[in-house]
Amino acid sequence: MASILNVDQINNAAGTSGLTLDASTGKASFPNGATLPAGSVVQVSVGTKTSQTSLASTTLTDTGLTASITPTSSSNKILVFANITGAGVASGDGVKMKLFRDATDLGFISSTGSYSGTGTKTDLEHGWSVSVLDTPSTTSSVTYKVQHAATTSGTVYICGGNSISTITLMEIAQ
Repeated sequence: MASILNVDQINNAAGTSGLTLDASTGKASFPNGATLPAGSVVQVSVGTKTSQTSLASTTLTDTGLTASITPTSSSNKILVFANITGAGVASGDGVKMKLFRDATDLGFISSTGSYSGTGTKTDLEHGWSVSVLDTPSTTSSVTYKVQHAATTSGTVYICGGNSISTITLMEIAQ
């Protein structure tokens, strides 16, 4: 059987205030403005997309893959990992994707070459991965999202066959 220790506060050896645990969230707060050392992961937020969407446009459009995070310090950075599946299904169809923080364009993730074989959207999935260390410089909530477009006039798919795409946000203490 596992042991459970229920506490509201942990004091140091001198008996002065130490670590306080929030009863509703379980999060710890540090006394005297103490912070985690630089490079520590402060918090993590994950977004997933499992439903297939199609697009027949060369105009960037939201994929539905998003995640939000509220930085605890404006000097902290956000490490973004995005893993996306997508495909074009006809000869010449390709997919391009971009990563955004709110309305800020963080750049192209990838652009596929033209597909030149045969098959269906469920067996032609390509996987793209990107990692970006972003500096949002805010303590307000920010949302990261992936947009996509066709590279030609053909139809492209994200999460074809209901495959899984993810976006992971990690706040990194500075």
